Amino acid sequence: MTKLEMRQHYRSTFFTPSGREVLKDLLIKNYFFNDNLTVEMSEIVGKQNAVKAIVNMLSCADMPELTVEAIIDGMEKVPLIVKPEEEETD
Repeated sequence: MTKLEMRQHYRSTFFTPSGREVLKDLLIKNYFFNDNLTVEMSEIVGKQNAVKAIVNMLSCADMPELTVEAIIDGMEKVPLIVKPEEEETD
């Protein structure tokens, strides 16, 4: 099986409504968005790396600029929410 064929299988799996929910769960539970991990947290780093491998298969690793653009486009659609404790006071 080629790398492209395997990527298509990943997308067929994770880009269904159910697969998207699983992917969200994996991203959150495996610290994908945490960039403050240290070497001492090797188990957590290992979990994060496993999810990074999934994201890599779902992205366009051969043309990373396309993936970066897609991420930026996605972030643009996320609403800005400010927690009450983060609001500026005058």
